[in-house]
Amino acid sequence: MKLVITGDTHYGFSDQTHDILDAFWERVKAEKPAMVLHAGDWGTSNPKEVELAVLQVVNVFQRGPRWPLNFVSVMGNHDYWNDERTTEDVIRVQTRFSHMVQRVAYASGNGNISTAHLTGTRTSVELRKGLPKMLRIYGQSGWYSHPNPPTKDVMYMNPWVVSPGHPTMSAFEVLKGQAENRMRLILNRVDRKDCNIYLTHFPGGEPFGSDPRMMELMAEQFDVIVRGHSHKAEDFVWHKARVLNAGSDYDDPQYLVLNLTHGGHVQKVRFNDGRKP
Repeated sequence: MKLVITGDTHYGFSDQTHDILDAFWERVKAEKPAMVLHAGDWGTSNPKEVELAVLQVVNVFQRGPRWPLNFVSVMGNHDYWNDERTTEDVIRVQTRFSHMVQRVAYASGNGNISTAHLTGTRTSVELRKGLPKMLRIYGQSGWYSHPNPPTKDVMYMNPWVVSPGHPTMSAFEVLKGQAENRMRLILNRVDRKDCNIYLTHFPGGEPFGSDPRMMELMAEQFDVIVRGHSHKAEDFVWHKARVLNAGSDYDDPQYLVLNLTHGGHVQKVRFNDGRKP
């Protein structure tokens, strides 16, 4: 089974980004994968870019011969750069993103779509095509474990959100709590008999990632961890997991190809530019 992994494509970074990404997604389509995993950061500085980025992928997969695929994505920190003022607004942003990503698989010709942004009560996408055991993609958008990471997120997000019946809270604390609860939920549902892939935007470790203690547990339970955020290509083994990051940068989108054996094991990893992290 062939999977394409990417992330940090950052639509809207410059005047050239649209054309760069159009050619990039054509190359991804030409790989004819069974599934594409996107580790988040579709946009650069505003929510409209996220919508335009997803619509661009829809247009690419509608052009010319179609290749039915499953498309799974999570949100990155740039995808939350919006003016959310309540916890309900945050959930609304996630739901809207989910609906947009569903359109990509439809555009590819996959009529029986079962893939989308992994949010809410849904923790996984199942796929058994060509494998003797179930392939499960678990995912979450995640958030920082550090209360004040050295990033520009505060500049582009409303720093406070209001929950009905609760005091005003830091947006970071709301998203951090949501992410950690979801990580616990995922850990309780993982079945080691399956082939399990964990998809997240945030790497483990301070100050830029998810709670490092939780990520250690993830590395013990998953066959593959796909992550982004750092803009650095990665391919290494951490505990029991193969950790992969396509290593995209601004106006330099990258992808890698992950081939799984019939038994659901990692057979080969190939970076599109031939790099060896």
